[in-house]
Amino acid sequence: MVLPRMLHARLKLSPHASARIVAIDTEKARKLPGVRAVLTGADLPYKLGLYMVDKDILARDRVRHQGEAVAAVAADTVEQAEAAVRAIEVTYEPLPAVLDVHASLASGAPQVHPDLASYSWMKGVFFPVPGNNTAHHQKIRKGDVERGFAEADRVFTFEFRNRRCSTCPWRRTPPSPRLCRAASRDHHLGAVPLHRALALLPHFQGAARARCACACHNVGGGFGGKAGIHLEPLVYCLSKAAGGRPVKIIATREEEFNTLPSRQGLTSRIKTGVKKDGRLTALEIEFLWDAGAYADYGVNIGRAAAYAGAGPYVVPNCKLDSKVVYTNKVYGTAYRGFGHLEALWGIERNLDLIARALGVDPYEIRRKNLLRPGETTITGELFTQGHGRPDECLRLVKEAIGYDAKGRALKPVKPGSGKVRAKGLAMLHKAPAMPTYTSCSVV
Repeated sequence: MVLPRMLHARLKLSPHASARIVAIDTEKARKLPGVRAVLTGADLPYKLGLYMVDKDILARDRVRHQGEAVAAVAADTVEQAEAAVRAIEVTYEPLPAVLDVHASLASGAPQVHPDLASYSWMKGVFFPVPGNNTAHHQKIRKGDVERGFAEADRVFTFEFRNRRCSTCPWRRTPPSPRLCRAASRDHHLGAVPLHRALALLPHFQGAARARCACACHNVGGGFGGKAGIHLEPLVYCLSKAAGGRPVKIIATREEEFNTLPSRQGLTSRIKTGVKKDGRLTALEIEFLWDAGAYADYGVNIGRAAAYAGAGPYVVPNCKLDSKVVYTNKVYGTAYRGFGHLEALWGIERNLDLIARALGVDPYEIRRKNLLRPGETTITGELFTQGHGRPDECLRLVKEAIGYDAKGRALKPVKPGSGKVRAKGLAMLHKAPAMPTYTSCSVV
C-alpha cells in the first residue's frame, strides 16, 4: 500500500545485549538526501506497556537486548533511510548481561530494570519484585503440599525446558512480516491491535482518544506476535516529526528475530507425589518464564498459564509459583496457546515419565486423575457438568486412534524407511487470561 508523499522508515539497532548509551550522533544522517526525520530516545520521553509500563519507544540511556532500536529515520526511499541509519554513530559502554532465568534470579545479578519499583503497572493483578529481575510472580496454593508428599508412595522431580521461538511470518502475504503505517496529521494508524493502539496513542502524542482513528488492513497472520504495541508508536512519532507525512515501516527478517518479540522461553520444575496406582497426592511446580527485556504480554502469559498450570487433573495439594523473569534478550509476547502449550507439555511429559516408572498405562494414569463434576481445580473452582467431561474426551480419543498400551512402541512405517509411527495421548485445558463473563442484549 502506497500513499501520496509516503516516507519509509528504518531502524538503528544495538549490537549489545546490555549497555549504557553514552552518545548518539545524528548530524551526518540528517544532512543526507531524502531524509525527513531522525529520532532518538531523547526525543521520545515516553514509556509504554500493556500491563507493565516498562518500555521506551526508542532506547533511552541504556539498551537491554541485542537488536533493540536506538534511533529511527524516515526518508523518501528505503535506500535513503538505510543510508541515514548507517551514518548514525552510537557510543556504548557495555554492561554485564543476564541471559538465563536462573542467572537473572541469582543473588547479586545485574538488574535489567534497576528502576522497576518506580514503574506503573496494574496493581493487584500483577506482582513485580523489584531488585529480583521478576516482572510478575503468580502464586497458586491449594491444600498442604508437605502433607501430600508425606502421603505419597513415590515422589518424582523433573525439569523441562521450552525454547523461545519467533512467530516468523512469511515475507509475503498472507501472512506478512510485522508492518505498520501512520500519519499523524489525521491521527491515523494502520495496525493490527486496534483498540490497544487507540488506548495508548493519547499517552505519548497528546491527542484526545476521539481524534485517533485506526484502520486494519489485510496484513496477514499474527499468531500472537502482532497482538501487542510494537512499531506503531514509533512510526506515528516519525510522521509527526516529518510534518504529518505518512510513514511506513516493514520489518526485515533480522528485525523479526532480534528486534520484535517472540514466544517466551520456559523452564519448568515439577515435583509430583503419587500413590502406587498413579493417583496424585501433591504437585509442587515452578514455572520460570524468560520474559526478555520487557514485560509486554509476558506477565499475563505467566498469570494465565498458572491458573491451568496443573492440567485438567484432581490435585488435592498444590503449590505453584509462576515467575516472569527479565533477561537481556528480545522480549516475549503472545504466541498461539498463550503459555498453556509450554506449561502443560511439561505436565503431560511428567505424567508419561511417572507412568513408565510405575509400570502404569499412560491412559490409565490420566483417566484416574482427571477432573470430574464435584471436584475442585487448583484455584478452588468447583468443576461442574457444565465445564465438560475430560474423561469422556480422553476415552473418545483413545477409541478414535485405536490406542492400546502395547501399541505405543515405535514401529517402522516401512522396513528400512527410517520413518516410525507412534500413538500417544495428552490432555490440555486453557484458563482465560481475564475473568470470564457472559452478556446479552435484549431488543
